[in-house]
Amino acid sequence: MTIGQPIAEKRPRFLGRRAFLAAAIALPFGSACATIDLVARSIAMKAKPSVPELPTVRIAYPKLDYYYPLKTRLHTAAKDIPAERAFNVDIQPISLAIPTGENDSLDIPPPMAQMPRVYAERLRTSTFKSDLVVIDPATIGGLAHADVLHDLGPLLARESWYASDAFVGGALGAGTHGGKLLAVPIEVTVEMVWRNRVAWSARGIEAPPVDWRWEQFVDAARRLTGGSGSRAWGCQITPTSPSLWAVAWQQGAEVVSPDGTRFTLTEPGTIRAAAFLSDLVNRYHVTPAFDGALPSPEVHPLTRAYGLDTARFGRQFPYGVATAGGFVGGPAWARPIDGQLTALPTDGKPTFLGVAFLMLGIPKHAPDLRQSLAALRAYVEVGGQTLLTPTRGALSNLRTDAMGLSDVEANALRTTVENARYMPADLPLDLIATAQREFIVPVLQGTRPPDLAARDARMSIEARLRH
Repeated sequence: MTIGQPIAEKRPRFLGRRAFLAAAIALPFGSACATIDLVARSIAMKAKPSVPELPTVRIAYPKLDYYYPLKTRLHTAAKDIPAERAFNVDIQPISLAIPTGENDSLDIPPPMAQMPRVYAERLRTSTFKSDLVVIDPATIGGLAHADVLHDLGPLLARESWYASDAFVGGALGAGTHGGKLLAVPIEVTVEMVWRNRVAWSARGIEAPPVDWRWEQFVDAARRLTGGSGSRAWGCQITPTSPSLWAVAWQQGAEVVSPDGTRFTLTEPGTIRAAAFLSDLVNRYHVTPAFDGALPSPEVHPLTRAYGLDTARFGRQFPYGVATAGGFVGGPAWARPIDGQLTALPTDGKPTFLGVAFLMLGIPKHAPDLRQSLAALRAYVEVGGQTLLTPTRGALSNLRTDAMGLSDVEANALRTTVENARYMPADLPLDLIATAQREFIVPVLQGTRPPDLAARDARMSIEARLRH
């Protein structure tokens, strides 16, 4: 076309009869295909299996720094629970803050002696309705007196998975108060001995067997102790380790009755045990002299009674010491440099001190008992992977590689847990501190013979038991 020429008029185009019929037939057919495609996709989406939502298990614990590592232990263990028993975990602190009258935002906890009672009261009134509650020897008495926990005995008796004889040693006694099973031990710590491998090798002393005796301990300590001046000490003796209680139990003493109502230091076995520990300090001179210092009453009761501190890691031996006792299990233990683990020596029946520092109970306000029991089962059965649970199953499945233990060390640990004994849950922990102050310290310092020191401490102990 040339510019300026008129534009030719276009004639409209009409569909032919055949094209019109073809379009009319195709229109409903195309709509039907689209509908079929939408239906097929809808069916496929409905047929796709959905992942069931995991239940959430709520766990309460006291809001103190001491307990925070226990929260971490429970979180970590939950990750190892098999898929068929898995759950989400929501672990919340129960505030223990007391009013100060000035600035209540400081979140100041009560005096340590009042902590168990405050924990029980706050648990009762908390809006956080937990399925499980963290319990330890320091808090079980307060929770029991406040009557905020279920008696697990009747509940667990109906559970096919539970068997009391699956728990080794006297572990269940640690959770039994007033004749009722209020808490199940989920993780324990046991007293053992670390030896400095380099120091022992330098003196040509072989590693002791699992079932070594106290006379072998004394012989090794004397050989490991050097001369005057900057001397090397064969061992370390403190009010908490080696514990008087384990040595006295090995000597046949009862020390404390099963119900915690009687606590005595005058039994012959206890006197012999105290005299032996005194000899290590004052006769054989194989350990540094004890200065008599004891922990403050405001530290956690388990720290006062047993030297347990969840925030402290013993990564080195005390200066110049070749052999030292310590607790193994839980968040606070760690291998000292050049340390080799072995069992505490024995004399008589092999008996060792255990502490059930992490237990779980079911509060009476638990919304769903079935869920609480299922979660309790999961934590018990996962033992041995993350937690040192005192059951036969956990000890047989002990992840020694994760704990960094050799086969010999793992065997010593199993033997210790199997033969551990625990202080009764009814026993007030401050009685142990009283015994340390009025009996163990004078004996270790050599200022009072064991029989007279036991007599001197008797009045204070009996007065506390009557209180």
